[in-house]
Amino acid sequence: KHLDIKLKGDLCVLTVDLKQKEPEAGYASYLTGFLEKIVCGGKPVLYYSHIVTLVNCANGKPMSDENMNLFIKFLKGNYLCAGLSRCFHKITDMQHHYRQSVKAIELGVRTNPERVFFSYESIAIYHLLDKCSRQDDLEEFCHPSLLALREYDRKNSNNLTQTLYIYLS
Repeated sequence: KHLDIKLKGDLCVLTVDLKQKEPEAGYASYLTGFLEKIVCGGKPVLYYSHIVTLVNCANGKPMSDENMNLFIKFLKGNYLCAGLSRCFHKITDMQHHYRQSVKAIELGVRTNPERVFFSYESIAIYHLLDKCSRQDDLEEFCHPSLLALREYDRKNSNNLTQTLYIYLS
């Protein structure tokens, strides 16, 4: 409310990574000013080594095609990368989606180093594979109903999860 942002419909987090380029004095303000002009309703803020913008996404897009082309050209010209989270609706989910946008940059640069803009939607499968390769937090990708069934089995000394597995096999 303080920033006078009109939030409606689909929200996304757009993050520009400044780690690759050592910001000069005033450079971050220049970048935030540029982003504020081309992003739909967003107010960019400097957060650690990122510029983060909460934006309204019309049809899953944070800006018009024309502005997106201008943005990508700008990123290339300044040796920067950006990531876009999946769409969400509750402002309280912003932190999770910020991490998605950062993960989109991290995995995007590893898989397509010639690109500068990465959408989490197109990178999500690599995130899943990355998590599986480390075998941690795999439950994050499990459907809540399966987790509830497993918990029911544990509490009631049943084996319905195994029954479901055999049925599906």
